[in-house]
Amino acid sequence: NPKSSIMSAEKRARLRSNPVKVRFAEEVVVNGHTQGNSLLFLPNVLKVYLENGQTKAFKFDNNTTVKDIVLTLKDKLSIRAIEYFALVLEQQYSITKLLLLHEDELIQRVVQKKDSHDYRCLFRVCFIPRDPGDLLQDDSSAFEYFFLQSVGDVLRERFAVEMKCNTALRLAALHMHERLDSCGQTRASIKSI
Repeated sequence: NPKSSIMSAEKRARLRSNPVKVRFAEEVVVNGHTQGNSLLFLPNVLKVYLENGQTKAFKFDNNTTVKDIVLTLKDKLSIRAIEYFALVLEQQYSITKLLLLHEDELIQRVVQKKDSHDYRCLFRVCFIPRDPGDLLQDDSSAFEYFFLQSVGDVLRERFAVEMKCNTALRLAALHMHERLDSCGQTRASIKSI
């Protein structure tokens, strides 16, 4: 701090004449790997984005498959109905383009593909249940994840550029109802919303 009483007058003058400059980088490169929104967190560590905004990092070797990562996420997120979930690659510049990864595919091969730095790895519900109500009864954690994913897709306009106002209002009402229910409230006044 240039106003510190502990600093000498010479050091204060030098700091005033040569102020510290801070530059923010879009990406950080560690050992030749970019650290932005890419697949790799560190070399041999896959970064997976979850629908709740969190990211999980997974160390992998030459034998680690997509299925290994999915099963690990199943345990971490307490999901029982894992058959609806998969890992996908999302193109960073076009969020509507998702590439489904086969469960037997090796993670090492995924990250070594030509344009892998242009993708993010997402954990998503890719196989939609016939009846979401049954999913809610069978596995509430999977249903909540599916709900968060659906809300996020609508907010990001992932699959629909235009939405009817009536549909948007119904989704908003459902979302408010879900939030109130999760707080233990059954009713709320308009003023509190």
